[in-house]
Formats: sequence, structure tokens, C-alpha cells
Amino acid sequence: MAAQKMLQPILIGAASGWGSRNIGTEKGPHYLKQWGLEAALLAKGLTAPWQGMVQLSKPAAEAVISHRDDTFAEVLGFNDRLAGVVKNAVQTGHLPIVLGGDHSCAMGTWSGVVNALDAHKNFGLIWFDAHMDAHTPETADEGKWGGFYHGMPLAHLLGHGNERLKHLLSAETKLDPKHVVLMGIRSYEKGEAALLESLGVRVMMMDEIHQKGLATLTEEAINIASAATGGFGLTFDLDGLDPADAPAVGTREKGGVRAAEMLPMLERIGRHEKFRALEITEFNPEQDKENQTADLMVDLISHTLSCWKNQRKYVQ
Repeated sequence: MAAQKMLQPILIGAASGWGSRNIGTEKGPHYLKQWGLEAALLAKGLTAPWQGMVQLSKPAAEAVISHRDDTFAEVLGFNDRLAGVVKNAVQTGHLPIVLGGDHSCAMGTWSGVVNALDAHKNFGLIWFDAHMDAHTPETADEGKWGGFYHGMPLAHLLGHGNERLKHLLSAETKLDPKHVVLMGIRSYEKGEAALLESLGVRVMMMDEIHQKGLATLTEEAINIASAATGGFGLTFDLDGLDPADAPAVGTREKGGVRAAEMLPMLERIGRHEKFRALEITEFNPEQDKENQTADLMVDLISHTLSCWKNQRKYVQ
């Protein structure tokens, strides 16, 4: 039997902003660090120090962006750097908690995790989001948000889209559709839905969550993602929650999962022996109300990693 090692949770800021026209999200990780996220987690019993902050080479707020072609170089460079930071974190025995930024950062986060674990097409991912984020450049202009790269990360991780974004750190496809599940979807376009359907990806719409119950579908999601022997992770877009609970997001969508119902589900996900990484995206501090969403971030992280509180969690 292989020797056991401790997974130490760490915080990694992913200040991505070029993937979206809503540039406020690039300020999210910096705000959380200055606001005192690490201390707030420690007060909850969770030790998770800051490992680093991946930043843009040029702030999106200072740029004139009229089309996604204006953003490609920044999106590619940022995700390449983020992938390297996350890969190093996993290889050195850490459990990364990646804090975005617009959701285009998922390309870097999960490319880094998969490469570190040598788990290409053998890593599972639960994608909690109001949106499918599964456009390719060919279908992206269907989107009401301008066809930017924050609407494409899942497609690229599944091997569809721009060659350079698909092949971050390696030329291999990162995720197998059979190990991927989407939860909380309630806003999407025909092209991305058609891609996911053709690949056989399990998509849990909000209507199904209301019908069958969040607990039942969370168990199904865990079963799908954890079937990958290389481990699994959670990417959590804050807009998957109802705006009443998480107002400070890049793209609000009515009718999401309520936070109080989601928190115990996060404990179920995080306590699984194969859980390897957490990503939370789309926090826009400019839209927050008395730090309501920032406080919620503390709860989201501390519940997901509840079994790390005041103890050590080991993996093979």
C-alpha cells in the first residue's frame, strides 16, 4: 500500500477578467484577500493559507474590448499561468481552493489538476452553474453575453474549441463526458446544449432539482464524478445560487438553489475520499451588499472542507 500523505488546503486567487464583458469579477480574489478570507476561515476551524495570486498582465478594466478576439491572448496566457500554479499545488500535496474571476479560469484550474494527477479523461467534475458554459467559438455568438470565453470553458475541457485552449499543459483531452455532471442550469443556448447532449453529459436543470430534490441529485452527481479513478472536483459558479443569497456575481439569473439548501450538499461532496479540488468563480465585489456574498464564500468553503476542520485528512 502506498504511503499516506496529507492534503493541505490552500487558497489560489485567479483574477481573471478578460473572459467576460463584466470586468468586476477580476477584482474578486484581491478583495477577498484584503477583506480577510484566510482569517475568516481560520475562525471556522479551517487552515487554508494563501498560496498565490494569478493576475492578468493587463487589467481588463483598462482595455477597450469589442470582440472576444481582442481577449484571446490574455485569456490564453492567464489560463496557462494558472494551470501551472494549480499543477504545482497538487503535486506538492495541496488541495487547491481556486477563487475566480470569471469562469473562463476553469480551463486553467482543471487543466492543472488533471495534469498533476496524470488523470486525463479519468477525472470527474461537478459543474454547479446557472449556465452550461459549453459553447465553442463556432456557437458562442448565440449567447446573450457576447460570445466571450467565460461561456466556453467546459467545452474546451471536453476537447472542443480552440486548439491552444484545449491543450493547456498537454495535448490530451482533459475530461471524459461520462465523468462530468452539470447542476443548477437554467439559462443556456441551443448550440451548447446540443454539444453536451451529443457527448452524453448529465445535465441537471433547475426544474429537475425542484422535482426530485437537491439531495437526491447531489448523490447522483457525486456518483458520476467519483466513478473516475483519478479523483474529482467541484467548480462552483456563484450564479448557480439564487441572487437573493449571492447578489455579487458576474451574471445574475433568477430562480437558483438557495444557499441554506446547498451548504449541506457541499459537505457531502467534500467529504468524499476522492475529492481533490474546489473552484469558486464569478464573485464581483462591486455588486455585493454589506459583504453578504463574501460572508457566504466563507460558508461555502468551510462546508465543502468541513472534514478538514481542526484535523488532517489523508489520501492514498
